[in-house]
Amino acid sequence: MFFLILLLLLIISIAVIEQRKKVQAKQIYWEHINAIEAQQKQRILHRALETQRALENKKLSDSKI
Repeated sequence: MFFLILLLLLIISIAVIEQRKKVQAKQIYWEHINAIEAQQKQRILHRALETQRALENKKLSDSKI
């Protein structure tokens, strides 16, 4: 009976560890996805700023002519 209880505790411990691994893997996955999204937003913002500067420079050069 004692060994049966130990075996049950071992099985429960393994199940808990596996569940924690799954949760950790999901957290890492979502952190990665969020980092990619942030990087994409940063690129879009950078392109928008470059476009804005180019338009301002074009206006300045057109007004000088």
